[in-house]
Amino acid sequence: MRTHRSALGGLALATAMVMLTACGSGGSGGGSGGDGFEPEQPVSLVVPFSAGGGVDLAGRTVARILQEQSIIDGQIDVENVDGGSGLVGMSRIKGLAGDDNALMVTGAHIVSSPLLTPDSGVSYTDFTPLATIYAEYVYFFVKPDSDISDIAALAARMKDDPAGVTIGGSVPGGPSNLAVAEFAESVDVDPTQLTYVPYDGDEAVSAVLGGSIDVVSAGPEGMDLATAGKLRVLAVSSAEPLTGRDEGVPTWSDAGSDASFENFRIVSGPGDMPEEAVTYWKDALTKMSETPEWKEAMETNGWAPFFQTDGLDDYLAEQNTQYKTLLSDLGITSG
Repeated sequence: MRTHRSALGGLALATAMVMLTACGSGGSGGGSGGDGFEPEQPVSLVVPFSAGGGVDLAGRTVARILQEQSIIDGQIDVENVDGGSGLVGMSRIKGLAGDDNALMVTGAHIVSSPLLTPDSGVSYTDFTPLATIYAEYVYFFVKPDSDISDIAALAARMKDDPAGVTIGGSVPGGPSNLAVAEFAESVDVDPTQLTYVPYDGDEAVSAVLGGSIDVVSAGPEGMDLATAGKLRVLAVSSAEPLTGRDEGVPTWSDAGSDASFENFRIVSGPGDMPEEAVTYWKDALTKMSETPEWKEAMETNGWAPFFQTDGLDDYLAEQNTQYKTLLSDLGITSG
């Protein structure tokens, strides 16, 4: 069994980077750093996915707090540019290289989508990373009356009959799929032997509620249904037990796993963004992360702390390498 290797960085790394950020990246005063730089108005913030999803919520929350708390002076227009698992919107921002007036909010798709579509002409290196703003964990849910009693029972069933366990989630190579693969490998199960069914949007949740699949691998939004008694949560992919709303939710360690999985959200600018603009936006996002309004959004949405502005080029390079490995293990890419 492999040792702990989160596909998107371990909790220890997250904690260390948060500490580094607290020590060295914050600014004081308003969001305007960088020798008096101010963006033109309005600022364009591209969300490379449709409205209503998790990345869209992240982008709109960032825009709202930056404006409502007067961290920036002016307007931010959120634009949803959907298509190609985020690649259409990413291509839009890539084409604005050198621009100081555009932002993009995405998830780990900034790494995974180019790997899944290598002829797209897009790479995570085409953008200027400004800040990771939080992490999301993946949750495994079943119907309340499922005969899979807990996460250890799921691991045992995977070992006994991998193909007989039907698990639904996001598109192949997406966070839900990779989390399933990471868990399977950590309990000595070949993930390619599992029956994984990809769905769009919330269709996977509907499928588990309707009995079409045994387990759904989903984000923290599924906890609302669990709280309402419509789903039962088996475990969350965090390395340590969570607090707040998700206190008491088991982790993969309850099945003997030493792995975890985090999906980050990141704010980026176009490539070659001018240094004064980089400083401005890093300062503004740091101040946003310190507001009560942001902390409330984190708690309400089940977002885990993972704010960092330093070392992001190296961090993304590490994620790219880890994603390559896991996608290759799944047989989705050739490695």
